[in-house]
Amino acid sequence: MLTQLAFAYFALAIGYNVFSQISLDRIGKKFASTEPAYGLQVMSLVLVIFALRTVIPFWVFLPLFTLWTLSIIRFGIGNHLAGYDPETYLSKFTWICALAINIFGAVIFVSYIVASLHVHLV
Repeated sequence: MLTQLAFAYFALAIGYNVFSQISLDRIGKKFASTEPAYGLQVMSLVLVIFALRTVIPFWVFLPLFTLWTLSIIRFGIGNHLAGYDPETYLSKFTWICALAINIFGAVIFVSYIVASLHVHLV
């Protein structure tokens, strides 16, 4: 179940960045302060790492994934929690979506890390 939810997060985050790039190309304004192309590159890399989690040694995967989760909490949630700024976000809707997607991802990934530790250490 957590694996499917993690893939749902990736779909939402990648979709957000795709539509942000489309918005940037069409009207010259992205959804948030993150460059959509950069967001797509980072999300794609993390998605590949997550997809390969069964072939990557656990001692390699866990620290990488933990760092990714901490970065979502610090930057994905922290930056957006600083508040809505019409100069930074296309709309309040895109601000709320960015915050909700990152909170969803953080909750899923923290749960995934805890469950993985439980399986590997117990």
